[in-house]
Amino acid sequence: MPPKREKKQQSVSESTISPEAACAEPTVAHTIAVDDKSTTPAGNSLLAALRSEIRDMKSGIEGKLDLVISNQHSLLHRIDEIESRHTEIEKSVSYTSEAIEDVRAASTNQQSKLTKLTSELDVAESKITRLEETAIRLERYSRSYNLRFGGIAELPNERADYPYEKIKQILKEKCDMEPEIENAHRSGRPTQGKTRHILAKFMYRPERQAVLLKAKAALSGCGIYLIEDLPAADLIKKKSLKEIMHKAYVAGKKPIFRNGQLYINGQRFTPDLQPAPRTD
Repeated sequence: MPPKREKKQQSVSESTISPEAACAEPTVAHTIAVDDKSTTPAGNSLLAALRSEIRDMKSGIEGKLDLVISNQHSLLHRIDEIESRHTEIEKSVSYTSEAIEDVRAASTNQQSKLTKLTSELDVAESKITRLEETAIRLERYSRSYNLRFGGIAELPNERADYPYEKIKQILKEKCDMEPEIENAHRSGRPTQGKTRHILAKFMYRPERQAVLLKAKAALSGCGIYLIEDLPAADLIKKKSLKEIMHKAYVAGKKPIFRNGQLYINGQRFTPDLQPAPRTD
């Protein structure tokens, strides 16, 4: 019987150094086997070496695991930061897009208003042009009763009725005409060294026209002259056409400025210097 017990104890001791046992934590059975006085010194040394190696491996694995966990936390933190920045960028892009849309809407609104104002301005300018043309036509009609007499010297302390009496006298003595004159007066403010015209308003346009045709020749050589009373716009235009009218006159043609237009031999003058057919 004793030999059998030794064999069993020896098998237990051998099993404690198997590869599987070397990779596992020491068990109660292992402890009992190690503490057993029957374990050999070589076995004890091998077990101690295995335990030390296992502890070192465990410590290394735990250190690497801590490093992995730390890296994982760092990576998760960076992912959170990236997601946060991405969210902020999305908000910024959304805000910018909304701002751009607002600007576009405002620009479209302003463009619409500008288009409307431009259209209204065009209409207003057209109305102003028509009103100006109407005003000039009315002014021409009113002034068509007038004639301006120049070359009549002003008297010191000249009486208010002197221009009227003087025109009546000149027309009777020089032209043998006694048209009905509504009134006559000096035109403009007094200027030193300059004689002002006498503006005479006739009662009837036919009489005024007859005086214009006859008095030009009758008053020639006496220093007195007469001209039509033109609106300022027509006067400026006539002055700009003065050279063209002179050239036409020298060429034996008949230039006439009437109602704001120049006619040469009965044809309306156009900017290309070619007479155009009359339209009035």
